[in-house]
Amino acid sequence: EGNILEKTTAETQLGLLKIQLLQLQQDKELWISKFQLLLNTENIVMPVANSIKIVNIDIVAENSIEQHPMLQTLEQQKVSATAQTQLEKARKLPILTLGYNNMSITGTGANNILYDKSTRFHSAQIGIGIPLFEGFQTAKIKAAKIQEQIAEEEYQKEKNNLVSQMNQAKMAVEKNLEKLSYFEKTGLANAEVITETANRQFLGGDINYLDWVMLVNQAININNSFIDAVNTYNESIIELNYLTSKN
Repeated sequence: EGNILEKTTAETQLGLLKIQLLQLQQDKELWISKFQLLLNTENIVMPVANSIKIVNIDIVAENSIEQHPMLQTLEQQKVSATAQTQLEKARKLPILTLGYNNMSITGTGANNILYDKSTRFHSAQIGIGIPLFEGFQTAKIKAAKIQEQIAEEEYQKEKNNLVSQMNQAKMAVEKNLEKLSYFEKTGLANAEVITETANRQFLGGDINYLDWVMLVNQAININNSFIDAVNTYNESIIELNYLTSKN
């Protein structure tokens, strides 16, 4: 009973759905390939999750940022720079050396006495080393201190940057969670009501096909927006986990 406009609309909708499905299938194959490369395997591995939404995420404390691998690396550089400074300082100090020898001679010695292996000869030595080029060593100490300051500044700079990113990630999580809550509490329920009402009215002859298409598309768009909101929320959670080195 449909007219040419309804028939054309139906064909257009079908074509658009086929294109979307094809695009999704291609995207799926692409991400599977990327996942194989990441895992360095030729086997097809499909992640499994109990829910499409990441749940039970606690907002972390600011001090957890110190567990980030980047800060851990910079912390080790600080320790290394401090140790280098202490080493250069130690090289300015006098060096005390001690030595001890224990040996034997088999045969006739310089004093024309015959010795065997049971006779032991002992000697010891002691010395002290004093750096002669003190100015050169002082310059090396200053250079080591500068490197120590650079390492400290790099650490603080990266820490401040990560703290800023973490605060932004927290706000993104809260914002995306609020948006997601709307769909879970209201949006999805409205979409279901729209779909059921449109189907009932269409089958009862209260609305034509074009009206039904518009209403159902509205419901589908709500569901699509929900999926986009879940994806955005999950990405913000993943970003926050990355900044706090949380699995």
